[in-house]
Amino acid sequence: MRKILLCAALVVPVSDACAIERIRPAAMSCPALQRVIENQGAVILRFSPTSRAAPTVYDRYSSGDAGCGAEAYPAATTVPTRDDPDCAVMLCRTKRGHSNR
Repeated sequence: MRKILLCAALVVPVSDACAIERIRPAAMSCPALQRVIENQGAVILRFSPTSRAAPTVYDRYSSGDAGCGAEAYPAATTVPTRDDPDCAVMLCRTKRGHSNR
C-alpha cells in the first residue's frame, strides 16, 4: 500500500506539467492566444530562435496566480503574435528566493 501511494504522489505532479500546452505565438492571432491562455489557465509559449546559433526559448504564461504555481507570480508583458507585435499576456515570473532549478 505504501508503494502505491508513493508512486501516485510521484506521478501526479508530472502529469500536471505534461498537460500544459506548448504554443508558438507567431502562428496565432492575439485574441486567439489570449483565449487559449484563459481557457487552459497556463501555457508554455515557444519562441523560435532568430539565428541558427540561438536556442529556442520557452516561457510559462498564465491567466492568473493559480497558473503560475506557488513559486511564481503573473506579471504583465507583451509577446509578438501573427497580427499584433505587442499582444498583452501574463508571464509567470519566479519569486525572489526561489530558483528555476
